Amino acid sequence: MDSQKKAILVLTFLFSLASSTSRIFLPLFYLSRGIPLSGVILLLCVTFAVLGSVPFLFMGKNTLALGLMFYSAFYLLARTAHPVMIGVTYGLSMAFFWPAYHRLCYQMTDSENRASFLGYISAIMTATPIVGVVAGGFLASVLGLSRLVMISSLVYFASFFLAMCFFSRASLAPDEEGGEVDRHVRFADKNLLLFLGSYFINGLTDSGWLVYTLFLSALAAGSTSKMGLASASVTLVTAAMFPVVGALSDRLKMRRLFLLLSVPLQALWHFSLSIARTISSVVGMSVFSGASQALMRTGDALYADEYEKKHHPMMIAMREAALNSGRVAHLMIFMPLILAKDFASYYRALALCAFLYFFVFLAIKERHNYG
Repeated sequence: MDSQKKAILVLTFLFSLASSTSRIFLPLFYLSRGIPLSGVILLLCVTFAVLGSVPFLFMGKNTLALGLMFYSAFYLLARTAHPVMIGVTYGLSMAFFWPAYHRLCYQMTDSENRASFLGYISAIMTATPIVGVVAGGFLASVLGLSRLVMISSLVYFASFFLAMCFFSRASLAPDEEGGEVDRHVRFADKNLLLFLGSYFINGLTDSGWLVYTLFLSALAAGSTSKMGLASASVTLVTAAMFPVVGALSDRLKMRRLFLLLSVPLQALWHFSLSIARTISSVVGMSVFSGASQALMRTGDALYADEYEKKHHPMMIAMREAALNSGRVAHLMIFMPLILAKDFASYYRALALCAFLYFFVFLAIKERHNYG
């Protein structure tokens, strides 16, 4: 493994550590600041709107370090700023970081080992929170949520310096000759429809930004330590899935099928949450979530394999647009259930959305021979 791959793995670890210590507790932190639940929904809508649109403006640009700088700024602003300003900063941090990060990961691999390497990346990003979220829950109970957020900001700042040292001059050109980004992708392409549709549904059924935290907090009777232990157990199950599914994807080359199967598994996860009454039951049924996330990750390898490098920046931007459009739609559609904290009805509705997409796509596939 070359030095750049090692550096991106270290950066992934630091980023995951900074994120995992506090992200699941952010909704509780917002509420502790006196921001109403409707204000938190507004904050997240602004975040997703920025995240879904800004990547189109910076396609092919190396904004990795800039994104980490905004992450650090976000955690500082979260302590005092208005929800809209917090949302804009949070959205910019992810919009600058993630496209550049994914491009670097894809450029370091080829089709023969791409899914395997992405599997290792995903394993780090899910295994690190096993330590991070437990530490975060403990620190939140001892030091308070405000100090926990400050600690995360400092770790992001360290990640920013690492990115400046190793990747500030890295080229994200589509090819070795520095060719231009091609924005022309055929929207009628059957793989593109599957890819974007799956990510939209993934966003539409994504409860991890708000409701999952409130749900765990209710089951844990407000104990951040118990929330941390539960989240660590769930991520341990999920982390075990990524390398296995990634290796199978590289060997079997069944990326379309894997991407499609992620949707019903996600539906099963949400349905299981609708009937969960204890934290241990959430942990036990997290195998559905882990398998779904690992299968969804193969979609990244799918478009990296089947489109030329000059199309990758556009594909990443379109993926972010689809994913975050789904997230905004999620907050708007399910707002009444979120405000009422009716978790059982909320998770049943998410499961229904995922199952409907799965069966609609199967019907389209049968009629038009997609996938």
